[in-house]
Order: sequence, then structure tokens, then C-alpha cells
Amino acid sequence: MMGLWLMLAVALGGDCPVSFDARVSLLLGEGLRDHYLCVVEADDSERQLVSYMGPTWKESAAPLRRALVFVLLNTTNRLWNPKHVLLLSPADRRLLADGVKARKGRKSPSVEHHAIFNQWQWYRPIPSYTDNRMSQTDRINVGMADNPEEFIPKSIEAKPTSSGCGCVSSTPMSLGWMSIVWILIGIRRRNGV
Repeated sequence: MMGLWLMLAVALGGDCPVSFDARVSLLLGEGLRDHYLCVVEADDSERQLVSYMGPTWKESAAPLRRALVFVLLNTTNRLWNPKHVLLLSPADRRLLADGVKARKGRKSPSVEHHAIFNQWQWYRPIPSYTDNRMSQTDRINVGMADNPEEFIPKSIEAKPTSSGCGCVSSTPMSLGWMSIVWILIGIRRRNGV
């Protein structure tokens, strides 16, 4: 009965429930656009969604993964956590990469994505769009959506050296992380830091 009350409150009043559990309950119940908005607009929604998805995310959390896409699209001004991006299905990651460009004004070439983005206030296609409208952070995030594994740092492990001491050495930095470092150095130099 509580779930019905929450759905009615959102449908009639447009206000989101206070608790994140209630927001997720609505999303999993009907999955209407307003329910996604409620989850996306929650405080600390990215962390809460990731922890809510838990170890069984692949089997039962398609609406939660899609909500995570929109949470990430609301935070394109910062680099995403590649482990969170890795939780998404390949289809959700394609939507995420397309969404970064859509936020900058590109009309989505996918009819399905265009219909999804058209429901969001930030989607305003610009006929003269080029990828030059994207920031370095946007470009890195698109790369992360395409291949999140490349952006997860390799772990530090103990490897025996030729002397047999078993000293700790780190694995080589991945190409994704190296490109982030070079981009950030370039940004700092350009800004005179």
C-alpha cells in the first residue's frame, strides 16, 4: 500500500519521495520518466545507485543501469569513475557516449536515442554541431564509455625481481590513464599553471 501511495504522490504532485529507497521503488515499479528524474536528482545519486545495484546488477537492474546513465550525463563536467561506467551494459554505454555529444548539441543519429534524449531538458540539437564543441573531459568520458576497462588502474602487485627479493613493483600505466595525464598536463600548461 505504501508503494501505491508513493506512486500517487509523484503522479499528482510531481514531488519526489524523500528516501532513495522510495525513489528506486517507483523506478522499478513503473519506470516512468518522472521516476528516473527522481532518482537522478537525489543527493549522492551515483554512489547510492551503485551501492543499490549490488553484486546482482546484471540480472535485475536494467532500470537502475539506465538511471545511472542519466546520472552520469548530469555530471559530464567531471571525469567519471570507470568502475561505475563498467557496470553499464554495452547498449547503455553506447547511449552514454551518444549522450555526451547530445549534451553539446549533436542530434543523435540513433532514432531510439533521439527519442530518449528528447525527453530531457538539456537536449537541444544544434544544426552546426561539430565534435570541437566537446571539452577534453567530454572526450575522455566518451572514451571511457567506449572502453571502461582501459581507464581502470592496474593493481600493484609483488613480483620477484632478478635478485629474487620479491620487491613490490607496479604494473605499467594503461594507455587510457597515460592519455588522461598528458591531457591534464596540457590543460595546466595552457592555463599557465
